[in-house]
Amino acid sequence: MKGTNEKFWAEKTAALKVKAASLGLGPTFVTSAAPPSEIHKMSYLNWIGGGMEGSMGYMSRQDRVERRFDIERVLPGARTIIVTSLFYWPGRRAVEEVNRINSGIKLDGKSGNIGDEGSDGRGSRGAFASYAWGKDYHLILPQKLRELAEWLHNDLPSSTSPISPSSSSLPSTSSIGGQARWYVDTGAVLERSFGDRSGLGFIGKNAMLISPRFGSGFVMGEIISTLPLLIDDPIDNAKAFNPNDSPPPPNTYSNPGDQTPSPSPPSRSSSSSSPQSPPTKYHFRPEDSHSTLELKDPERDPEKRRVTTKSRAGCGKCTKCRIACPTGAIVDDRVVDSRKCISYLTIEHRGSIPTDLRGKMGNKIFGCDICQVVCPWNKFDWDPSQVADSHKKEHDTSINGKPVTNSFYSPLFGFVSKDYAATPLGEILIMSEEEFERRFRETPVMRIGLKRLHRNALVALGNSRNSSNVKVIDEFLAGMKDKEREGKSVDTPEALLFEHAAWALEELKKTTSIS
Repeated sequence: MKGTNEKFWAEKTAALKVKAASLGLGPTFVTSAAPPSEIHKMSYLNWIGGGMEGSMGYMSRQDRVERRFDIERVLPGARTIIVTSLFYWPGRRAVEEVNRINSGIKLDGKSGNIGDEGSDGRGSRGAFASYAWGKDYHLILPQKLRELAEWLHNDLPSSTSPISPSSSSLPSTSSIGGQARWYVDTGAVLERSFGDRSGLGFIGKNAMLISPRFGSGFVMGEIISTLPLLIDDPIDNAKAFNPNDSPPPPNTYSNPGDQTPSPSPPSRSSSSSSPQSPPTKYHFRPEDSHSTLELKDPERDPEKRRVTTKSRAGCGKCTKCRIACPTGAIVDDRVVDSRKCISYLTIEHRGSIPTDLRGKMGNKIFGCDICQVVCPWNKFDWDPSQVADSHKKEHDTSINGKPVTNSFYSPLFGFVSKDYAATPLGEILIMSEEEFERRFRETPVMRIGLKRLHRNALVALGNSRNSSNVKVIDEFLAGMKDKEREGKSVDTPEALLFEHAAWALEELKKTTSIS
């Protein structure tokens, strides 16, 4: 293998981070391929030992546990792990607003404003987690990791390898050579342990990896490599969380409707109809561009939360996430019992949602952001008024063919309509398989299917405290019975949906004036 001297690998590692930024990735660090720390190993064993993985049995399979604890089993000869990020967090106020809309539950546990969008119940909305406001990151991040791995191992300015985009491994090829595998939270890898060790962030009390500068609103990706790259020191990497870092250019994936990536950042004079995300200071570009997003509140400026090279950031005595979790899923510091977690219940769990948890789920129908919303590290917002007019028009013209008049901004997806981030529950219940496919194609929501989304929507309607929603549920039940009479199949056992509908009606009787 060529260039094994330290200077060469130091330069190669530095170039790697520049390349990662050019691909639209966030902060990128390198750690060794040594096994996870004993503390992290023991934490994981205790977690699965307590059955906290719920129905995700693959997480406790012996062969997968062994792979998590020994990278050599994933890639023989592995020497380093590149840990990178892709940010989606739209700001605290945006997510808080989605959580508030007709949920009946505020973050302080008090009642919200119920039924304020119409008397027919169609206004009650279901909230989607902010990472699901656009194209599935599993369709975005692997492609970037593949391109970064090919660039690194081939030592070429651009990819010339015939590797399939769906492949997660790279064979030994020309130039530098070596081998690599990449993962996006789908493989048997303790990614947060490596993220913590590399200096990308620290593991918070909500068990999420938190960047001391940009919070926890990002997804992680890893490239396991046989190359001897220069390893980052997590303490020295505190220097990386400063305003002068070299961040990536804007991500160019839009909300569903057009997810075609653009080869270059948009400009003021761009006449393209494809929505693109404008460059932002959040993405800390090496050079200032034509447009930036400013923080609305100076007191929320993450640059004022810089860490020093003498210590690492952490949660301190803060327990906001543990207090705010409505189902009590954060059972201990850095320990989340999946069986109680709203994200697990609405996404991973296939059966009946436990009745003692339904009333605590509010209007969540896909995932949950509550522990991130209350986290002080995420306490900042972006001011969409700073976006160039040309980009406003690109984003606000339409989403899925509908005019956008009220939207939220995401650094990954651009402007997202309220009707997408918080969809009227009545619309979901009357949605056909064809409409579901059209609306949620290539988004994370596709993985749970329409029937499970119906189940989640019924729970949210039961929590709405809006008597008008009785009509919405009755119409849904009538439609199901009509299908039965017509002999049409119902994909999910109808008993599951009937049972959740009955619960929702009973809850509405308790919380409204219905007799």
